[in-house]
Amino acid sequence: MSHHENFSTLFELLPIGAYRTSLDGRQMRANAAMVAMFGFATETAMLSHLKAGEGGWYVDPGRRAHFREQLEAHGLVRNFVSEMQRQGTGETFWINENAHVVRDAQGTILYHEGTVEDVTERKEAEISLQMTLDNAGRGIARISAQGAVVLYNQRVLELLDLPESLLAARPLLRDILTYQEQRGDFGANFEMLAVDPQRVLYRGMVQGKAMLQTGAYLRRTLQGRVLEIATHPMPDGGWVRTFSDVTDYFNAQAELAEKSRILQVTMDSMDQGIATIDSSGRTLTSNRRHQELLGFSAELMATQPTMEQLVRFQIERGDFGEDCSYVDAVARGYVTHGDIIATIFGPETY
Repeated sequence: MSHHENFSTLFELLPIGAYRTSLDGRQMRANAAMVAMFGFATETAMLSHLKAGEGGWYVDPGRRAHFREQLEAHGLVRNFVSEMQRQGTGETFWINENAHVVRDAQGTILYHEGTVEDVTERKEAEISLQMTLDNAGRGIARISAQGAVVLYNQRVLELLDLPESLLAARPLLRDILTYQEQRGDFGANFEMLAVDPQRVLYRGMVQGKAMLQTGAYLRRTLQGRVLEIATHPMPDGGWVRTFSDVTDYFNAQAELAEKSRILQVTMDSMDQGIATIDSSGRTLTSNRRHQELLGFSAELMATQPTMEQLVRFQIERGDFGEDCSYVDAVARGYVTHGDIIATIFGPETY
């Protein structure tokens, strides 16, 4: 069997589609797998079809021209994924295409050869995953072990105000951070990052001297939002980063903290000792005068002890005297058994 016959046999028996096209783009050969993939009964029928010499079976009319531009510029194309249309049924499917130019001994291009593989199932899974990610409510980015951003959703672009062209090129995370740093996203001295360790880490990452670390932190954006950014390691050495807009929660917590501060200042200005106790007997707040009158330290009250714990503390310290003689008779039973009698059953005043 000649070399030509060996090649023809291999060409026809390939489990994936294979083809040859002329320099002007007309299809010259198609093996059995490709013929069946595109919905034709024979190679002759496929090659004689009008589309074999025009735009091909690409759903996007400009896709074939883009493919040929890359092929002519580089001499080969790898992993060129496109949506195609099947003859007869009109259904669409996805292919992964690889091609190269074939030259003679003098370097003159003779024709183009390539292979196509049906990747519809994989592509539909990727589309479904992307739709899920885009509706996840938070920004999600997948970073490879080499530091490249290989997957992201639209929420990442929105929260970080990044151009899609930047992430579509699968840049290194360091390149994205450099872009943000040059735009001023982190502040002149990285003050937009909420905690000092992250400022040091980000400087190192921008300079290529540090890698991602697991954990979560807060940072502000130039638009005044507050983001929580969390990093989770993956088994393959990569990471997943999530970006959540926690502005409303952060502002609510800050407002609550301010109200609590004002309340505490007000209580501390009163001459009376005041404490607030919840239904379980736990001391929620205690003003300075309350602590002074009863000899409780601020550290003790910061633990929000129960009334039973405080009474027991006072008994052990001897605050009530021997046999609780310093306490009104009506309350002696309560203070004596303060660790087992619920607060609400004690006297209101004594």
